[in-house]
Amino acid sequence: MLSHDEEDPEKLLMAKLNNQIEEARPTGAQVLKCIKYFDLAVKIEVTMYEFQSLLSSVSMVEISAFIFGVVFFLKLMARMKNVWFFIPHLIRGVCGLILNDKMPKSHEIVKQLEIDKLSDATSISFEEIH
Repeated sequence: MLSHDEEDPEKLLMAKLNNQIEEARPTGAQVLKCIKYFDLAVKIEVTMYEFQSLLSSVSMVEISAFIFGVVFFLKLMARMKNVWFFIPHLIRGVCGLILNDKMPKSHEIVKQLEIDKLSDATSISFEEIH
């Protein structure tokens, strides 16, 4: 009859993997490289978010300023004849909103990555992932 230690699947697995644990650990250079890539990814994420936020805010201000000018034009038509020179602001605001809508969001970019193909492989090295 088998002892309790031999029947424990966790201990059997650890016994199998005991020789491979040292090979599975990343080296210091690999960890440093991973941290640098992570830092770069976070900085890109923050930059993309700030750019998209700024683009949508400025576009809304452009459209609102033009609408505000048109309201003044309707109130004071004699003095506000030049409000139509500000039509490029309206066009720029609409183009900015369209551009912001078409820009990929960071979570959409991550979904397009093909990391799932790498996870199907039996052994993946650190170099294959980056």
